[in-house]
Amino acid sequence: KAENLQPLQPIDEATRKEIRATEPAYAKFEQLLQEGDLGFADFGDAELRRVVLRLLRAGFWAENPSVMEEVAADVNLAEHPSGLQAISLIRELEGTDDLTATLQRVGEQVNADPGLKEVFAQLKARGHDFDF
Repeated sequence: KAENLQPLQPIDEATRKEIRATEPAYAKFEQLLQEGDLGFADFGDAELRRVVLRLLRAGFWAENPSVMEEVAADVNLAEHPSGLQAISLIRELEGTDDLTATLQRVGEQVNADPGLKEVFAQLKARGHDFDF
């Protein structure tokens, strides 16, 4: 209902401090944010997802809607039934010594699993480069 909608306001300092004080993963969040490395594959960490969801709801990115939408999409996709498995496969690709063989094996896995296929299709639609 329209009367239940409220405009998103930027996070206030008291809320930010409360989240920082009560969330063990807040330091990890800050580090990833400072490094510019916060992305889908980081949301394999349930505590980090919880921090980011709280920050989203509190208006942390209210003044930057495009970033807010991207972060929200990453968190939502991580919560997909195949999201954590997709993150595990991405981490495997990032750490492999034989990218060609790993890419082929991961591609076969993704193409054989409708859930993984959906996650990777959504990532690709958002500009990530996965061609299996």
